[in-house]
Amino acid sequence: MDDHIAFVSCVSKKSSNVREARLIYESSWFLKTRTLVEAMNWRWFILSAEHGVLEPNTEIQPYDRTLNTMSRPERIRWANQVIDQFETIQPSPTKITLFAGSRYREFIIPRLEERGVEISIPMEGLRIGEQLRWLSQKTGNH
Repeated sequence: MDDHIAFVSCVSKKSSNVREARLIYESSWFLKTRTLVEAMNWRWFILSAEHGVLEPNTEIQPYDRTLNTMSRPERIRWANQVIDQFETIQPSPTKITLFAGSRYREFIIPRLEERGVEISIPMEGLRIGEQLRWLSQKTGNH
């Protein structure tokens, strides 16, 4: 099994119906990122502010929660939940590529690095428009 994993953060623009997690998020950023990770044939998961780690095919209800409005202790609890969930799904990945903003990364990266996981953040430092351009170039989806 390939031990390269991708984490893709949730986004606020969602379908109003119950859907598979990979289909509920509707922003251009998420759609382009999903296209990229699926084209790379990586095993991937969604970092959900509501659910922690989601398998892409898990059916969920729409929700309105974001790490951007959570307190630091709430974000730490969320990150611990993510690591605990992820360890039961994929106990020993060696490389994780993160497509997520700093609030989603801040407390999970140190925990993953403690386990010797190599972390890649290909769009780090890019503003949203730059991220969309980068994703378009990678996917050929302009």
